[in-house]
Amino acid sequence: MRIRPLYDEVIVRLDATDERTAAGLHIPEMARKKTRFASVLAVGPGLVFRNGRPITMGVKAGDRVLLRELFEDDADLKRYRDDAGDLLHIFREDDVLAVVES
Repeated sequence: MRIRPLYDEVIVRLDATDERTAAGLHIPEMARKKTRFASVLAVGPGLVFRNGRPITMGVKAGDRVLLRELFEDDADLKRYRDDAGDLLHIFREDDVLAVVES
């Protein structure tokens, strides 16, 4: 199944979070930081002003981004599994705080 985002939606794969400290101690789920880095897999075409002029997207497929703080019970959190079983998330472009440049 192939999913193509619409409007200002962005499909991302979240980067894995560290489950242990540098000293090797286990970090419980509740104590882990919820601000996440992610890789952008697909981007919608963007929004359009009423006069028909497009609003360009600030991110593109392949970018590594910093997302807003995530809450697992967030009603706006849209997620699905792709054919390989990987968990992917769909966010609005407003949820992207920054593009990580290396």
